[in-house]
Amino acid sequence: MISKPARGWREVLITERRTKIDFAHAMKHLVAPFPVAKSIRVVLDNLNTHKPASLYDVFPADEARAIAKKLAFQITAVMRAGCRQAAVPSS
Repeated sequence: MISKPARGWREVLITERRTKIDFAHAMKHLVAPFPVAKSIRVVLDNLNTHKPASLYDVFPADEARAIAKKLAFQITAVMRAGCRQAAVPSS
C-alpha cells in the first residue's frame, strides 16, 4: 500500500508475488507523481526484497540511482506495523 495521509491519498498495488522486481517497480511508481520532492519516506517491513539494491538489479544504474536518491527507507520493528495504517480510512 502506498499512502500520503495528509492528502487522504492511498493506493494499493497487487502483484502475484513479492519479488525484488515488483518492489523496484513499486518504488518507481511511488516516485513518479512527486518529481520535485527532495525526499520520500518509505516505511517497510523487513522483507528480504525491500532493499535499495533491488533497484539496481532491475533498472540501469543511472535510473536506479535517481529513484534511490529520492527515497528515505525506514524499516519497521514488527512486520505488521504497516497494517494499522491500512486499516485507518481516509477522511
